[in-house]
Amino acid sequence: MVIKTKINLPEERIDAYELLKLLKTECDFKEEPPIDVEAIAYLLGIEIIEDLDINFINDIGYIKVENSKPLIWLNPYENRNENRRRFTIAHELGHFCLHILPNKKDGMFVDTEENFSRNAYWDIKELQANKFAANLLMPVWLIRNKGLEVIKEFEDKYKEPPTIDIFIDIMAKVFKVSRQAMKYRLINLGAIKP
Repeated sequence: MVIKTKINLPEERIDAYELLKLLKTECDFKEEPPIDVEAIAYLLGIEIIEDLDINFINDIGYIKVENSKPLIWLNPYENRNENRRRFTIAHELGHFCLHILPNKKDGMFVDTEENFSRNAYWDIKELQANKFAANLLMPVWLIRNKGLEVIKEFEDKYKEPPTIDIFIDIMAKVFKVSRQAMKYRLINLGAIKP
């Protein structure tokens, strides 16, 4: 399988951090929040379409590669919220980088609400794609740097640090992710307690 990209991808799977590093090196990609997932898809040669598809009406989205042409489909109803849409694209990019590229063959991953739920059973590939999406949208170094900046700005303005809830809300807006995704990310990084 030969996929035409704007960057030179490695022959094996590539995680979110390696992808961001590669994009920065080869394309001068700006690592600042919010991460531009649509630009990343473009640089990877992946088309994004949004339309109602009766065959996938209950699904959130999918990524497929046919004849070496990668495509992300988004259900416009399920992805009408910008934060959800961004996470769906990042999740599908995870499937592409972790599961499709290493196999060097056409493939498809269809994602449902269950795949995105933290309470549901996940198969390992869905767990990996969700982790990839979190790492891509909220890289640890950006969380640290922007988090310190947010705290300082808040203290300068209000003469006290933000509460945990206010901090989560501000960070979620800066990174254009859901409050729940930011809270979960900050807990996983040890920045806040559950």
